Amino acid sequence: MEKHLKKALKKIIFIPIFMLMMNSLTMGQEKKDLIISSAISMKEAVGEIIQEYEKENPKNNINFLTNFGASGSLRAQIENGAPVDIVMFADTKNMDKLEDLKIIDAKDRVQIIYNAIILVGYKNLNKIENLEGKKISIGQPVLVPLGTYSKEYLDNMGIYNKIEKDIIFAKDAKSVFNYIEREEVDYAIIYKSELKNIKNSKIVFEVDDSKYTKPNYSFAMVKERKDSENEKFFLFLQSNTSKNIFKKYGFKISE
Repeated sequence: MEKHLKKALKKIIFIPIFMLMMNSLTMGQEKKDLIISSAISMKEAVGEIIQEYEKENPKNNINFLTNFGASGSLRAQIENGAPVDIVMFADTKNMDKLEDLKIIDAKDRVQIIYNAIILVGYKNLNKIENLEGKKISIGQPVLVPLGTYSKEYLDNMGIYNKIEKDIIFAKDAKSVFNYIEREEVDYAIIYKSELKNIKNSKIVFEVDDSKYTKPNYSFAMVKERKDSENEKFFLFLQSNTSKNIFKKYGFKISE
């Protein structure tokens, strides 16, 4: 009787310890969410960079979550407390604001790519002034860096005020592209990196890059959410592998 009791007690002790070990292993396998807020013009590139990172780091402990939109809208979300680990903007001004608010540190901020803008449409134009009376789409200048660059160019060409009434303002860069590709407008100013996606419209002319601010993109880690996993992926964003992916999607690499 005593022998059977000892065996039963061993089983009773073993089962909880075994379950505790299994729970510990399960907890160890739980992945950490890494949240990226990125300008939507980088959507395809960021997606492929994440895939490549996971391929090169099969045992990584990260669950990637992405949020794409206009840089100004993403910045506002972060300022209002949205949980974000890595920020990727299509300009530097929105990142400057996060730095001023001490949400990011200057040392955790990089610029590795830039873009350009082009005018696309369905009919040729001899000169930019001929846009007057035509329906055109650009990004919303307050929130969308593409819109800021577009307005600056049109202002410097002395035509913005003349065509403002005919402008369809889009919520982000992809929406501008969709307006022109669906033939809902006659012309649009889009990022040059979108050229590979054009199926219906065509380049009317390349925009004089001396007439607008160079679209430098900026990336950063959010200060309060820094950890080793975030830093590892942030370094990967700056690697040659990532740069080659950005180039594949039409971006230029900063020197």
